[in-house]
Amino acid sequence: MKNSGFLEPQQLFFLSPAEPAEEEEEMPATEKDLAEDAPWKKIQQNTFTRWCNEHLKGLNRRIADLQRDLSDGLKLIGLLEVLSQKKISAWCSSGS
Repeated sequence: MKNSGFLEPQQLFFLSPAEPAEEEEEMPATEKDLAEDAPWKKIQQNTFTRWCNEHLKGLNRRIADLQRDLSDGLKLIGLLEVLSQKKISAWCSSGS
């Protein structure tokens, strides 16, 4: 039988309420993976930041922190203009 990547019914493993210890052992790994400082998140952030900076260097703009630097939308508009090769002439400032 071709391996489709899906488990066959006999391969499925279900935790019953009588087996909480095994479930508890897996929780820290899940929580660790979802943590703010999870290694894969930092890699994704750094990769996307470098990608943005590569496109923004023609505008002499740079992103150091994605959340902070894209929060007002100005660098994001610059990035959109570079990627679309069109000028965004009308945009509204939130005033904050």
